[in-house]
Amino acid sequence: MDIVEKTKAGRLDDKQVAFYREQGYLIYPEAVFPEVKFLKLKTHFEAKLASLPSGERPEGMDVPHFTDPRFSNGC
Repeated sequence: MDIVEKTKAGRLDDKQVAFYREQGYLIYPEAVFPEVKFLKLKTHFEAKLASLPSGERPEGMDVPHFTDPRFSNGC
């Protein structure tokens, strides 16, 4: 079972799955996280962004969840 099938069983309808398969992306219309969890993640990310060393570009933070376990466990 591929990732789309696993996700489909939980959240996506057939039309959303078909769109994803045809277009390669999907803009999900509902919140993915509860607001409290989202705000914790946002606050943590903004703090990391604000603490970047001078001259370091934020584009290097494109996958912060790979290097910061707090993003993986929802802060």
